[in-house]
Amino acid sequence: MLHNHEELEKEITEHLDEDAQQKMAIIIKDVLADELAFITEVEIRRKAFRESHPDEPYQGNRMTDFS
Repeated sequence: MLHNHEELEKEITEHLDEDAQQKMAIIIKDVLADELAFITEVEIRRKAFRESHPDEPYQGNRMTDFS
């Protein structure tokens, strides 16, 4: 597993040509955007649950209805 950006950059530059590096950058950007969207959605659901159920602990396995 790669733990930092320098190690990732080294692996990419050593094993991929410039065109493949650009494609990899797009893939990484898309993956990070998806992860950020997922994290944001989870945080929105947590906040909505806490506001609608202030006396219950958030379990993470319930979906809050936004309607």
